[in-house]
Order: sequence, then structure tokens, then C-alpha cells
Amino acid sequence: MRSEISEVIAVRELSLLLDDGRVRAVSVKIGKPHRVQETEAYRCHFQFVGFDNDKVRYAEGDDGMQAIILALTKIASLLYTSAEFKSMRLTSHGHRNLGFPLFVDDPRSTLVPGPVALLLM
Repeated sequence: MRSEISEVIAVRELSLLLDDGRVRAVSVKIGKPHRVQETEAYRCHFQFVGFDNDKVRYAEGDDGMQAIILALTKIASLLYTSAEFKSMRLTSHGHRNLGFPLFVDDPRSTLVPGPVALLLM
């Protein structure tokens, strides 16, 4: 398992309010998409540093662009559903909108709140 991203192409800094009142920086790093050996897929690694854990995660797509889009969507899903976000302790420049694309919701679903409702929780 990877412990770091080999070629970081973008970083977003977030703030996490700790229980003792201190603020910890949380970096969201996205790696350059690369082709997975012996396949047609592309993989885009991402990592949260200073958050839950520093594990390197990834998304795969048919090309580099799709891999990036899916990575951004996974990042949003993980952050917006985290206990830290739900408890209003995770922000971007003091705002609840962390700047990552929200997933598309099904208006008939009662289990998953809509994107706007997530930001207001």
C-alpha cells in the first residue's frame, strides 16, 4: 500500500477544529492520473493529511479526466459525510462549502440528504 502520492498536482487546505479549541490544518492532495499497467484504466490517487488517517486512496476511470472527476467526487463524499463535517468542525476558509463537487442526489430518496442540505446540516 502506498504511503504518499508520487506526483501531487493539486492541494486544498482545510481547517479542523479540535475538541480542545485548537485548529489543525488538513491538506487534501490529488495526484497526477496515470495508466494502470496492463489495463486500459487510469488511476488518480488522493490523500487527506491531518485528517482521519493519511491513507492514500484512489479512483479509476477510462481516461485521466474521468479518474480526476471520480477522485474529486470520492473526496467530496468522504468529507461531506465525515463526523468532522457533520459536527461543523471541518471548514474551508471559515465556510462550510469545502469546494468539492457534491454528488447527484435522487430527489425521491429519504435516506441521503440533497447536496444543499448537506452544507446546511
